[in-house]
Amino acid sequence: TGPVGGRGLAAILAAMILSAIPLVLPDTARADEAAVHYRLALQLQRRGRLPEALREAEQAVALRDDYAAAHKLRGTLLRKLGKLAEAAGAFERARTLQPQDGEAWLLEGAVLLRLRRNEEALARLRKATELSPERTDGWQNLGVALRRLRRYEEAEAAYRRGLGLQPDSVDLMAGLAVVLRRVRRYGEAITLLEKAVAAAPRRADLRRNLAIALRGAQRWPDAIPHYREALRLDPSMVELWFDLAACHEQVGDIDAAIVAYRKYAEAIARRDPEGARRAREAAERLGRGR
Repeated sequence: TGPVGGRGLAAILAAMILSAIPLVLPDTARADEAAVHYRLALQLQRRGRLPEALREAEQAVALRDDYAAAHKLRGTLLRKLGKLAEAAGAFERARTLQPQDGEAWLLEGAVLLRLRRNEEALARLRKATELSPERTDGWQNLGVALRRLRRYEEAEAAYRRGLGLQPDSVDLMAGLAVVLRRVRRYGEAITLLEKAVAAAPRRADLRRNLAIALRGAQRWPDAIPHYREALRLDPSMVELWFDLAACHEQVGDIDAAIVAYRKYAEAIARRDPEGARRAREAAERLGRGR
């Protein structure tokens, strides 16, 4: 072939430039499209349309696997839909992409707690509190992980760090109180739980924990009304009938103890026949002794 003239050369160069454009545009287009899916997922989440929101978030990460915010949103949606193992994986991807994002570490740690993978949760939550020490929910979750692992001194320190940031947090007070009760510091636990119950009187879990602490301190008459209130607020806490029966027995209210033992036996008969049998025997023993 002969030499290329000026116009021919220009045409070839233009063709080369145009042929290169498709190599760049798809990445930009995919990023833009991923952002559209992400924003739509956020809108759907706000409207409570979680399965649809999840589909949009999954479209976003399919288009851009390096989209940390979309992975984090996907994890949040999976968690809300009860798909905890998948949620943990999504949060892990988010914090791998952005290792300085304390929230991603925190979200993964919280899900791992729900999965009872406590050692893994502890590692994530330590990192979360290191990166975001201002987050009280980080200290709260770290306290839970340490408490489950029976590292009570460290758990107490975590809860107290959180309370230093938010002294009126009912959840932090309740968590610290559980730790104090586990190490038999009943007086301190009771003081915290009384304050928590005053702030949130309709929370059955606080009533239950206060009743247990009072029983541990052998303050049986004081424990009884809190057991009863916990059961009124949440009748599913059927295990409390047994503790309530024991408290009534300690204060000599035999009739009330018999009723409570029988209620416990009736409530657990299907799932724990042996426990139900022991409760019935306790009621019969008390009945014979009257």
